[in-house]
Amino acid sequence: MSRMASPCWTTTSSRASQVCTSRTGSRQPTSAISSTSRRECGPRPASSGPRCPRPCSKLPHPCLTAAPLRIERRPYPPRRQPTPRRRTMTQLKHNYRVKRSCLHNVRVTSSQTSSNADIPEGLVMPEEMMAMVDIEPFEQIIVTKIGGNNWMNRMYTFALPGKTDTVEARGSVAHLLGEGDLCCIITGTYLDPDQYQRHMADKYEVPIIDVRIFPEDSKDGNNLSTAKTVLDDMGTSRKVASISKEVLKQRSELPRVVLSNLLAGLKIETVERRGCIEMSAELPIEYMKKAGFCRNQSIFVYNASRGGASAESYVVPSLTKKTVGISGALTAVADQGDIISEASYLVTTEKYTPVIHNLRAENNR
Repeated sequence: MSRMASPCWTTTSSRASQVCTSRTGSRQPTSAISSTSRRECGPRPASSGPRCPRPCSKLPHPCLTAAPLRIERRPYPPRRQPTPRRRTMTQLKHNYRVKRSCLHNVRVTSSQTSSNADIPEGLVMPEEMMAMVDIEPFEQIIVTKIGGNNWMNRMYTFALPGKTDTVEARGSVAHLLGEGDLCCIITGTYLDPDQYQRHMADKYEVPIIDVRIFPEDSKDGNNLSTAKTVLDDMGTSRKVASISKEVLKQRSELPRVVLSNLLAGLKIETVERRGCIEMSAELPIEYMKKAGFCRNQSIFVYNASRGGASAESYVVPSLTKKTVGISGALTAVADQGDIISEASYLVTTEKYTPVIHNLRAENNR
């Protein structure tokens, strides 16, 4: 009798226990078969699989007549791949810049391109005027020149509190605003997605302040008594006599952009016009430490010698020449020998005192 049938055992568990399957489909684990009663089926071709471990008590043996069986091998479960972490829209932090306050038709009463003050840059405003529009000392502002004769009629600077009624432009701002000029002063803030959606739906209850000074009432100065104060919230505008404490408390959730570092009295020593090869705004390391600048910090460059613009760039340490230098597009803003200031800003809802260092005042001591 030919012994060409396939083996009759199969793998049924992770322990690979072997069972014998007959034609009727009965299954018997090999562990239940006595080793002394087993009789091998005899020799078989190498391709027919392993020998049958079942005792051959009957002929023909089931191994010879049963249908060919396959060896079932349970594959290992596929390794679970880590699920990529997806960020939801609420987890993606993004903010929208909007107007925080605006003061219209402010008349400049003094303009000093070279100031001997401890802070020789910025726009000095009366404290009463700053309180009318909820502007804090050292808050970043945009000043726009009304009636300017060219496209460069605005620049970024910061507000300084004054003890008198004088509105004084200092440093680079003085090249833009002369005595008698009218300007607008704008501050900005940032809304998170929820605040922005409520603002879009006219349901945001935090008011935006808009104060309008009438030029015909302020020919020699700024008459704040006739100014019109308007609050814009919930999709409506309403006139108020003054800003109440309740309104100021509501507006405390609106962050401010304030001055964080200022280094004034810098003299340009190196100019690289071929491009931004090694630097943008380059400072000696000891100067960076005095002003609290870090490497690659974003800055505004104010040119007190030429003025007219506030150029945004970044600061890097001067490692080779150890000089105050500029390169690339900044060479259109300042040139060798110019006196400049470099300032950086931060966004916060807390009171913040900036780090200010004036090199010219330090050298004159």
